[in-house]
Amino acid sequence: MFSTDEDDRGLETLYEEDPRRFKVWFRINKQDSFFVNGFTIQEYLDFKHKDEKVLEYIMKRFAEGSLPRSDEHVKALWMSIDGVEFSKAKSGKWNYFIEQDSKTAKCTFCSKIFQTCGNATNLKHHLLSKHKLFLSSSELQKFSKSTKRASNDRACDQTQTKKCKTTFTQIPQIFEHITSFTDGGKKFDRTTDSILFMLATDTMPLTTVDKRGFKQLIKILAPLYPIPSRKTFTSLADAKYKSLQAVLITELAAVRSYCSTCDIWTDVSNQSYLGVTIHYVPEKKITLSSRFLSLYSLNDHHTSQYITDSLLSVVDTFNLLNEKIVAVISDNATNIKKAVTDGYGIKRKSPCFAHILSHLVPSVIKVIPGLDKIISKVKDIVVRTKRSVTAPDTLRNLQIRDGKTEGTALKFIQDVETRWNSTLYMLERFLISEEYVYPVILKFPNPPRMIDPEEIQVLKDLIVLMKPVESVINKLSGDSYPTCSVLIPILHCMKMAIQSTKPETKEGKKFQQKLMSEILLKFENFESNTLLAISSILDPRFKQIHFESAIAAATAINYINDLMKSNYKSTCTEKQPVKNCNPGDLWTFHDKIATKKSGTVYMNDGMCLEFKQYLKQPVVNRFQNPIEYWKVPQDTYLVLSEIAVKYLCIVGTSVPSERLFS
Repeated sequence: MFSTDEDDRGLETLYEEDPRRFKVWFRINKQDSFFVNGFTIQEYLDFKHKDEKVLEYIMKRFAEGSLPRSDEHVKALWMSIDGVEFSKAKSGKWNYFIEQDSKTAKCTFCSKIFQTCGNATNLKHHLLSKHKLFLSSSELQKFSKSTKRASNDRACDQTQTKKCKTTFTQIPQIFEHITSFTDGGKKFDRTTDSILFMLATDTMPLTTVDKRGFKQLIKILAPLYPIPSRKTFTSLADAKYKSLQAVLITELAAVRSYCSTCDIWTDVSNQSYLGVTIHYVPEKKITLSSRFLSLYSLNDHHTSQYITDSLLSVVDTFNLLNEKIVAVISDNATNIKKAVTDGYGIKRKSPCFAHILSHLVPSVIKVIPGLDKIISKVKDIVVRTKRSVTAPDTLRNLQIRDGKTEGTALKFIQDVETRWNSTLYMLERFLISEEYVYPVILKFPNPPRMIDPEEIQVLKDLIVLMKPVESVINKLSGDSYPTCSVLIPILHCMKMAIQSTKPETKEGKKFQQKLMSEILLKFENFESNTLLAISSILDPRFKQIHFESAIAAATAINYINDLMKSNYKSTCTEKQPVKNCNPGDLWTFHDKIATKKSGTVYMNDGMCLEFKQYLKQPVVNRFQNPIEYWKVPQDTYLVLSEIAVKYLCIVGTSVPSERLFS
C-alpha cells in the first residue's frame, strides 16, 4: 500500500497558496513503484479527483525523459494517495482480449466481440466456458473464486430481499405470536402444561417456578412468557390431576381385565401412605401399561380392616369392577396380606416373589459358620473407608495412576440390609478393587484386618452363586412386560444355574447346598399356584416345558380348558353372527348346519380344539412379545386369546408400588 506523508484535512476549502508540499506514489504496468515529492495543493487535488491529470503528468515525464520507460504503452497505471487506490489495475482477463472501444473487446482466441459494460465479467465467463485449457492453474483458480464470490453476493442480496418481503407479510403473525403468550393463549397454555409435566414427572417441588435460575431459563427460551406463581401451579396441578383421572377412568372402563399392586410406606415423620398401581393391556395395543392410581394417606392403626377399606376406596374412586381384577400383589406382611384376602378373595391374592427371593441369600449366610464373619470383615473395610477423609482419595489416586479418569474411578459400595442385592454389589466392587485395598487401609491409624487369599476365593464362590438370584430379582421387578408368566420358567433356570456351579471352597459348597434347600423350601408348591401356572402355560414362549410337576401342569391345563368351555359359546355368538338369508335360499340350510357345528369345539378327550392346537405348536422365541402373539392372530384363537391376555397382564411382584416411594 502506498500513501502520502501529509494529511489533506481541510485542503479542499483552501484557495490560497499553501506552503505545504505532498508526496504521491505511482506504479506503471508491472514496474516497481516510485514516488515524487513536492506537489502543490492544487496538483494534489487534481491527482485526487481527476485520473486524466495523473496520466497527463506521467506522459509529460516520459517525454522529458525523467522517468524510465521499458514498455511501449501504459497498459495499467496505479496511484496511491492518502493510503487509497484511486486507479485500479486492469484485470488479468484483458491479457486475452483486445479493447475495441470503451464498451467492447475482442477475444484473441476466437475473435468474438463482447460487451464490457465497464467491467470484465462477460470476458471472464467466456474464458471459463470456452477457453479454459488456455488458462494457467493460478488464473483458473482466481477467476473461479471471483465467480463464486459474485454468485454468493447475489444469493445474499436475494435472501435479504426475501427477508424484507417476509417481514412485511408476517406482521399479523408477529402480533399473533405476542398475544399467544398472554394468559389463555395457545403458547401460554402449552408452556404451562410442559412446566407442570416437568414438575410432576421429575418430582420437583412447586417452589421451582419461583427460583432465580428457572426464571432466567424461561427468560432466555420464551421471553414473552409470564411465569405463573407457585400457588397458580398448585391449583393447576389439582385441575390436571382431575382431568387425567377422568381420562384414566374412561380408558380402564374399556379394558377387560387388570391386576393391581399395593404397598405401605412410612416417611421420616412417621406419616404412612398406601401406594396402589394398576396394570393392564389397553385395547388395540400390544404392550403392558402401568398406571399409578393413588398415594393414600393412612391416618389410623394399620389393621387389616382399615387397609381393606382404604383399598376398596381406591377401587370406588376409579370405578374399577371387582370381576375385572384378576390379581392383587402385595408383600407378605400379615396385615396387608389379610387385607387383600378379605377385600378380593384368596384366589386373587398373589405374594411378591421378589421379596421372597431377596430374603434367601441373607438367611443362608447367617446359618453357615464363618461366612458371615468374612462378609463382616469386608463391610468393616468398606465402612471405615467411606468414613475416612484420606482413604477415598487414596483409592481414587491409585486408580488414576493406573490409567483411569476422575469419572471412571470406582468407589466402594456399602451393604444396606433393606436394599436388595446390596451385599452382592459390595462384594463385587471389593474384589474389583482388591489390589488397592491394602494401600488404602494403611492410611488408618488402626487398620482393619485384611482379607486373606482363602477368604478371597470364598467371596468369589459366593458371588457366582448369588448372581442367578440377583438376575431373577431384576427380571421380575419390571412393569412394562409380563412377569407373572416368567416366574416358573426363570426359577427353574435359576435352580439349574446354581446346581451347575462348582465352588472351589468348603464354604462355597455349603452355601450352594443350603441355598438350594432354602429355594426348594420357599418354592415347594409354587407351581400349584393357579395364577402362575395359567399365565406360564398361556405364554407362548414357555407353555408347560418348565413344569417340574406334571400334576400341576395338568391341573392348570384342565382349568384353562374349563374356562374355554364356559366362554366359547357366547364368544362365538358375538364374533360370528349368522347373516339372515332370504326365505327359500338354499344357503339357509348351510348357515344352520354351520351354526350347529360351531358349538362342536372339543375332541373325544374333551380338549378344546384351539387349545389343543396351541399346545401342539412349538414355543416361540423368548424375545418375542407374548401379548403381540395373542393380539395379532385372534381369528385363530378366538376364545383362548382373551383368556391369555387376561392372565398375562399380571405382574409377579409388588415392586411397581414400592417404586412410588423410592
